[in-house]
Amino acid sequence: MIKVDVDMTVVNKALNKLNEEVFETAIMTATQEIARELHKALLRNTPIKTGNLRKMWSAEDNLMFNVERVGNGFEVTLVNNAQDDKGFKYGRAVNYGHKTPNGGWVAGRFFVEASEAQTEPLCHDIVQKNLRKYFRRWLSGS
Repeated sequence: MIKVDVDMTVVNKALNKLNEEVFETAIMTATQEIARELHKALLRNTPIKTGNLRKMWSAEDNLMFNVERVGNGFEVTLVNNAQDDKGFKYGRAVNYGHKTPNGGWVAGRFFVEASEAQTEPLCHDIVQKNLRKYFRRWLSGS
């Protein structure tokens, strides 16, 4: 008879670490996918006058959708650096409204909020799909 002693605390720590890594990878992948969906919605919803505002959407100067850990969550930053001829952030003026040179007011289009609202219903399914995929892969050992 062969007796094997296994320190279960070591095994539990290893499993917990592996579970954390699988979970983190799944959530990071889901965050990237959600960012891509939001980016598509922003492109659809951004008003077109010259096309400059629409083509200036990026994810921190690229479209790789790099995910960063921030506190207990993950974050992808989408930016729009389009400026009007006076150097003001054009996207902010279009989204929230702005004064006109003759003292009038142009109401905002709220295209960022509309894009977020269109993307939000997809989030749960995207996260669930990625969690299932990564845990299935982890359980199968591949």
